[in-house]
Amino acid sequence: LNAGNKSYKRGDLSKATNYYQKALEFDPQFYLAYFQLGVLQKKQGQSKASIESLNKVLDIKPDHDKTWFTLGSVHETDGNNDLAIEHYSKAIEINPRDANAYFNRGLNKADLKDYYGAFSDYTEAIIIDAKDSIAYYLRGNARSNLNDYSGAIQDYSKAIKINPK
Repeated sequence: LNAGNKSYKRGDLSKATNYYQKALEFDPQFYLAYFQLGVLQKKQGQSKASIESLNKVLDIKPDHDKTWFTLGSVHETDGNNDLAIEHYSKAIEINPRDANAYFNRGLNKADLKDYYGAFSDYTEAIIIDAKDSIAYYLRGNARSNLNDYSGAIQDYSKAIKINPK
């Protein structure tokens, strides 16, 4: 796995794939190798293969929150907002302190014009990470879409205060 990760970081995705597959030949229950393979496949735009690898992780370790999150990301990339929300929700159920899962679920809810849901998720992300200027900005957008313009201005101001650039 380490050799695969090193190859991945160097950008040698073909070599990384070979290392992950060899690790799985040695131990077919090595869920982290399936996970890394799924992440690599996602990076290569191979959604179907990525989903298959990530589902194998869940067959072995159904409470692996990072796999649920990554599946959400794959579905989000493919434009499947409902499936992305479902997978981010499962990641949150397992790890309720994952600000990124709330943030990404909020993005997908906003795409579906569920601005109340997006507002709620961005708020949770901010509670966990109060220095996330983008979460404040996007919560401001949700508030604006809900006609809460003074709240939107407060969130935009906070985003600028955190990150004036």
